[in-house]
Amino acid sequence: MTRVPRIPFGSSATLADAVDRTDVCTAFSVVGAASTPASRLLAASGLALGPALGGVAAWAVALRALRDRAFSGRLQPVSRRDEGAAVGAGIAPARDKRGAVSLVGAGPGCADLITLRGVRRLQEADVIYFDRLVDPALLDLARPDASRVFVGKAPGLRAWPQARINRLLVASAQAGKRVVRLKCGDPSVFGRAAEEIDALAEAGFAVEIVPGVTAASAAAAEVGRPLTDRNAGRTLVLASGHPAADAAPIDWSALARLDATLAIYMGVARAADTAQALIAGGADPCARVDIVERAGALNSRRLSSPLHALADTIARESVRNPAILLVSPTLHPERRQRGARTCRAPASRLASVEFL
Repeated sequence: MTRVPRIPFGSSATLADAVDRTDVCTAFSVVGAASTPASRLLAASGLALGPALGGVAAWAVALRALRDRAFSGRLQPVSRRDEGAAVGAGIAPARDKRGAVSLVGAGPGCADLITLRGVRRLQEADVIYFDRLVDPALLDLARPDASRVFVGKAPGLRAWPQARINRLLVASAQAGKRVVRLKCGDPSVFGRAAEEIDALAEAGFAVEIVPGVTAASAAAAEVGRPLTDRNAGRTLVLASGHPAADAAPIDWSALARLDATLAIYMGVARAADTAQALIAGGADPCARVDIVERAGALNSRRLSSPLHALADTIARESVRNPAILLVSPTLHPERRQRGARTCRAPASRLASVEFL
C-alpha cells in the first residue's frame, strides 16, 4: 500500500490511498477535507483488499482466455500458462483424473470455526458427504453444482453404516470427482477417519486430512479454562465414553492414576460407570467436571459438577449429546497441603454464552 499525502485544506478532492495488487490497482478519494471517520474508513477499505486480490485477477485472466477460445469458432486446449494462472490463484486446482478425497474438519458448532484450508476444499469439491452435526451454513460455501449428501449417524442408529459410507467415497473417487468428507470437529479425533482411510487406501487412493478444531478445545474455551497446566495438568487424555461394541473396555482406573485432564467424548450415557471407575482408581471424588453441551455452538450450555455427583447432575439437568466432559486433574500436592481443596455443592448451573 502506498499512502499519498493529502492536499491542503480547501481542495475539492483528497487522494487517500492507492493499493497495488499486481493486476489490480485501486485508489480511494474523499470530496473535500477528509474527516477522521472518513479517513479511518478509507484505511480500512484499503486493508480489506488483501494480497489475494491479485490471485482473483489471475483467475479472471484465465477465464477470459477460455471465453475467447470458446467463441472464436473452435475450442482450443487451455495453455499451461492460463491453467497455471487459475491454479496459482488457488481457485482452480489441478485435477487428478482419478479423483481425490479430503477428510475435512468442520470444527464444532458454528461455521466460522472451520479453517481456511477447509473452506478452500469445500469450494473445490464436486461432492460433499457431511455429518449430522455439521453447521448447514458450511454447505453454502460449496459450488452450486456440487452434490451434497447427508451421511450422518446418531447414537444407537445405523441409517448410514460405515461400510456404506466407505463404498460411496471410493466410488466417487473412482469416478474422478473431488470428494470432501466433512466431519464435525477434527476428523482424526473419534471421527472414524481410520476406517475411511483404510478403505480408500485399499482402492489405491491417498487421503488428505484437513485438521479441525476438536470439541475438547471448544469446550475448554467455553468454560474459560486451559486444557493443560504446566504444574497441575501436564497430561491431557482424549477418551471416548462410547467405544465400539467389539473394542476392549477403557481402563479408567489407569487413567485416574495419570492425574491428567480427561476430555471424554460421547460420555453422557455411561457417565455413572465412568465416574465410579475413576473414583475407584484413585481420582478425587471432588474433582471438578465441566459439562459442555454443543460446544462451540451459539446454543451451547455449560454445567459443572464434582465427579461423585456427575451422574446425578446429568440426569437432573437432562444433559444430551453432543456433550464433552472435562474432568480436572487432582490438585497439585503443594496446593493440597495449603488446604486449597474444597468439595463444592453437587452441581452449579452456569449461564450459556455465545461463542464468537
